[in-house]
Amino acid sequence: MLHIDTDTKYYWFHGPVDFRKGFDGLSGLIQEFLRREVTDGGVFIFVNRRRNAIKLLKWEGDGLAIYHKRLEQGVFEEPKKSADGKQIIIDADQLSLILQGIRLSSVVRMSMRPAQLFIKRYIYSKYKDPTTGFIYQAAAFDSAFPRFKVDERRSLHCCH
Repeated sequence: MLHIDTDTKYYWFHGPVDFRKGFDGLSGLIQEFLRREVTDGGVFIFVNRRRNAIKLLKWEGDGLAIYHKRLEQGVFEEPKKSADGKQIIIDADQLSLILQGIRLSSVVRMSMRPAQLFIKRYIYSKYKDPTTGFIYQAAAFDSAFPRFKVDERRSLHCCH
């Protein structure tokens, strides 16, 4: 099963590959041109001449696995070449974008704190009502989201 994570290295093989090649043929390309062993870990990425198909070869501990995807329209973008012209190491984000058909040149990385913008993080605090003596657990979102309060019936309401 293909799982894209940040701990894995992704090696992009530059140049078209004959997609009739299977496990042994792709493993031979990795050893001959990339000077790596397929069993060392990592995912090796190959594209065909028309760049409308992609193969990912991965050692899963007990054997090799191939993930093969073909686009009905469009092409897969190739990342920029490395100094040796044969391989480049890409990160999980880049691979995910490429597999979705998104052009890497169109992606703009924002320099914002992800916790404030994308994650709704709850901040819990205890609130003691002075009239009833009840202790409520109130929740509030980060500063980018509206505040909430707890009423006397222990219901959560939004404060505008």
